[in-house]
Amino acid sequence: ICSRDEKTDVVASFLKKQWPLAELDRRNARLLDLDANEAYRPRWKLFGAGLPGRSSGLFRLRNGESAHVYVTQRRKVVYIPAGKGAILLSMERAKEFIDTLQGL
Repeated sequence: ICSRDEKTDVVASFLKKQWPLAELDRRNARLLDLDANEAYRPRWKLFGAGLPGRSSGLFRLRNGESAHVYVTQRRKVVYIPAGKGAILLSMERAKEFIDTLQGL
């Protein structure tokens, strides 16, 4: 992930997606454990790859929300509400990322 020119890039495997910072609801970004928050688990793959231990692409979540998902571990997932569907990201330093995102 990198942020430049008021946009945020996410690159995961063969997918690259860019969001204008203005579209991200940064104040409501939060850390989720998908094992404890079933409503945010990917349910239906619309585009991308859904493999055991890895989900990437556009999915419909169990709560009905559309989301861009880049998840390899379900216990540390950053959830960012956005204008064109939420974003779910696995990352090692998730709390630091959320703090940085909210500080932009």
